Amino acid sequence: VTGATGEIGTALTLHLARRGHDLVLVDRGDGPKREALATALANITGAGQRVDFLTADLTKPGDVADLCEALAARDDVTSVFHSASPPLDAPLGDLVQVNYTALQQISTAVLPAMLLRQEGVLANVGSVATERVIPGWHDYAAAKAMAGQFLGGFDKTYGPFGVRGLNILAGLVATAYSVQAQGSA
Repeated sequence: VTGATGEIGTALTLHLARRGHDLVLVDRGDGPKREALATALANITGAGQRVDFLTADLTKPGDVADLCEALAARDDVTSVFHSASPPLDAPLGDLVQVNYTALQQISTAVLPAMLLRQEGVLANVGSVATERVIPGWHDYAAAKAMAGQFLGGFDKTYGPFGVRGLNILAGLVATAYSVQAQGSA
């Protein structure tokens, strides 16, 4: 799970943990959000269930490269849930780097192991903003649309081999991330 300590990432993480999945969680590093998530996970994970935190700022290409190297070295990644995203009003370069480029590079890193197993999922938390015109959200919507296009091609290419690309089009979610847009969108 990328963006694991964000509100959507945390919800996904806790959902997967309650179902007994081993987890690889990607966030920006030590801090109160990681500590809170680790505490919550300690209360719900079972014996033998693995939880690994990896630190990466997905706006930094070097961090993404290091993350991809770590993921490629593993043979146990069966699903990727990409929930990381810069703020809605972040510069276009950061939005593209995190929402599209990092997702593409992460998929390249985990794909060989998924193809060997002929099973896997690459899922992106996208946005209905790609389907609607929301004033002021153009750059965010464009970056999310790039990810959606990539995943559509990924799914068509690798779906026949058991590896799916999925784009989850979320609406406005009542989180701190979107508080600036609540009431206006």
